[in-house]
Amino acid sequence: MDKSEEDKKLQEYIKELVIARINALSKDLEISVGGENITREQIVESVKEGNELGQEIIEMQLKFLRDIAEGKIYQSE
Repeated sequence: MDKSEEDKKLQEYIKELVIARINALSKDLEISVGGENITREQIVESVKEGNELGQEIIEMQLKFLRDIAEGKIYQSE
């Protein structure tokens, strides 16, 4: 398997992970982006499509997971 195939598989795995995390949230979840409310289903679709919103959601989720792994979140002082 070459590098581009590995990258593609990793990107698909990350999308699946982010979608699973979003689907674990309340079905009533909505976020507001630019004054427009976006439902959980629309968020999942954006991640699947890989559009601009979907990429932003993926980056936010990855940053959150990295911060947890590095102890930046839930760190007692």
